[in-house]
Amino acid sequence: MPARLGAAFLTLSVTLAAQQPALDWTLRQPFASRHGNMALHPFTGRPLRFGGFTANAPHLWEWVGDAWQRHVGAPVAGPLANASPFLFLATDEQRGELVLFPFAGGTGIWDGVHWRLAAAPNFLLGGTMPTAFDSVRGRIVVWSGLGHPLHTAEWDGTAWTTFQGGAVPPPRFGHALAFDAARGRTILFGGSDVLFGNYGDTWEWDGATWTQRTPTTSPPPREQHVMAYDPLRQRVVLRGGISATPPYAEYDDTWEWDGANWTAVNTAHQPPPFGLQSGVVTSNANNPELLFDRTRGRLTLFLDDLGDGIWEYDGVDWSQVVPASLPAGRTYAAMAFDPVRAEAVLFGGFSLAGIHGNTWLWDGRRWDVAQPAPAPSARSGHSMVFDVARNEVVLFGGAPQSGPALDDTWIWNGTWTQAQPANRPPRRDFAGMAWHGASQRVVLFGGVDGQLTNTVRGDTWTWDGTNWLQENPAQTPSARFAPAMSDAGSDVVLFGGSPNATTMLADTWSWNGTTWSQQQPAVSPPARRFSACAWDPIQGRVVLAHPNANGGAFETWTFDGTNWQQLSTATLPTGRSGHAVTYDLLRRELVLFGGIGTGGYPGGTWTLASAALQDTFGSGCAGSLGVPSLQPGAASVPQPGGVATVDLDNLPQSVAILAAGFSRTLAGTQPLPLSLQPFGMPGCDLLVSPDVNVLLLGNNHAATWYLPLPPAPGLLGVEFYVQALAWDPAANAAGVTVSNGGRCRIGN
Repeated sequence: MPARLGAAFLTLSVTLAAQQPALDWTLRQPFASRHGNMALHPFTGRPLRFGGFTANAPHLWEWVGDAWQRHVGAPVAGPLANASPFLFLATDEQRGELVLFPFAGGTGIWDGVHWRLAAAPNFLLGGTMPTAFDSVRGRIVVWSGLGHPLHTAEWDGTAWTTFQGGAVPPPRFGHALAFDAARGRTILFGGSDVLFGNYGDTWEWDGATWTQRTPTTSPPPREQHVMAYDPLRQRVVLRGGISATPPYAEYDDTWEWDGANWTAVNTAHQPPPFGLQSGVVTSNANNPELLFDRTRGRLTLFLDDLGDGIWEYDGVDWSQVVPASLPAGRTYAAMAFDPVRAEAVLFGGFSLAGIHGNTWLWDGRRWDVAQPAPAPSARSGHSMVFDVARNEVVLFGGAPQSGPALDDTWIWNGTWTQAQPANRPPRRDFAGMAWHGASQRVVLFGGVDGQLTNTVRGDTWTWDGTNWLQENPAQTPSARFAPAMSDAGSDVVLFGGSPNATTMLADTWSWNGTTWSQQQPAVSPPARRFSACAWDPIQGRVVLAHPNANGGAFETWTFDGTNWQQLSTATLPTGRSGHAVTYDLLRRELVLFGGIGTGGYPGGTWTLASAALQDTFGSGCAGSLGVPSLQPGAASVPQPGGVATVDLDNLPQSVAILAAGFSRTLAGTQPLPLSLQPFGMPGCDLLVSPDVNVLLLGNNHAATWYLPLPPAPGLLGVEFYVQALAWDPAANAAGVTVSNGGRCRIGN
């Protein structure tokens, strides 16, 4: 970044952050879904993941060694926009493209920025369909396994070609493919027949013929294993899988193929086995992937997203690089931001796997699982908030897998400690809890003593860091459970909830440290329960993440102390309720995780912050090639830590000066737009304040400006403006024409 522009950014960030820029939701981490498919990025060589068994899952994510980054480009076209879990992914290394093919409809091609739809497969897809890229012949190889007749298919970058006849492996699914580049052969091993009998055979495809190999030693028969080629050691590596023949068994072994024989590798450390769920063979139990990460020079094993993590293999040993990549989707968890340790703390919740008892930490970029001892027991419906006076997170109550609700209090300050107060609120879950700054106390209201008497409570308690005190306010909200409750600057705000199983409320209350007062806003959100809210000190408002009726579209509301206002955002989280939210003070964004919706437990990590924006305004003036064009770069990422780009075209000399500034209304004391006719440029206007001028040298009448942005949260909401001055001696007396203007707002 030019020094003057960088200094100006940092100077203006504090002022502009105090404004109220447009907000938008951003999906920051993938859904913890199974059966998403993986391949290598055609340019970076890093692992990519697409799709899965979750509503709204067809997103493309890149693993950068310690976190997932989402690629936001043109949407997947036509049938490929379907979130079907059975999508097959491969990397065309010769043409630098990612290839995605569904059951029917077409072949998706991703060029690193945009998707396009190409020719549909001309063969019947079925079962599991691993792929391999034949780097010698420049073909993606697929073996159907369950077609009638069986066939081999190849993609040459333009069309699919099928091969039939001759010797082929017997019908199967759950097999694995890998291309052995040293020997120029695609290797197939194992799988299961339709009667769930396993194969332990090895086959090779040379581009014309399948040949069965007869090695002296082979891995035991199996299915659902993973296999990939290590180009540094010139070995095909096989890992894990299951035996589908009773008694069912999982393999935790590693094998290598050298072109003649399989060799078992005894390693000091082993990733956990995969393939069984509760001792039963099921294709839903996992979706492991093994890929060679070119940037790290390691084979990388991605296990499921439910806690087994990511492992690397260097040819000698396995090492766990990420203990667990993502929290599983869940509802009725609790989350609080810990500013002392600069992380959001997520605990507990409920999903199909049961009640969770793990602690997850979000640092604004990735999740890490903590394994403290001791720790609260597994639970859902508990309450959690950060105690500002004592610099610790307070957790109360909740419900276990079975039995009555809990009445324990736990403290998180990097480790969990159970508090031993002399007094405590009665057992409950789904209570509201918030920090009250004026009284320096945590406030708890309502809830229900689930699985005991199902009594809905309307009592108010406060926590002083040592003990709970029951308050006796002159006025109080009616008894309820699952309200949304938050700090609101000087007061605590409570919204909605339910007095019983069928009724929902839409009233708003505030707590001043002594009593409750009912507010009378002119506009209120619809009656709901299991909403969640948090105080945004930058906006000076409470933000309510609000489920719509019957799991429908999500809503976002804000409360300024007087009225509620619904926010209109370009993006919304999928419909859900029972989600957890907190406000990240360091990164100035609301964080949302989990919930339950029509698609189950979607998971996913969403943030609400200043929305990134790039667009154009105004018009330029004609030169010898027409009007110079200014457009946002196709791969521009105008967010902290990203790179904002601007593309220029119609530059007669392939040379331009880019004027960048922080105003499009004033240049010094001169109002904008400013006519440039007095400067020998008739019909041209200056559209932006030229605070910084950058010389750009391009080619073929085009140029691109790159602006690396510091990873500073204070830049969120900052806007700047650009305009190009094109060198064009034949255009006018000044020999210069100008482009239209461009606006860029830094956001998430």
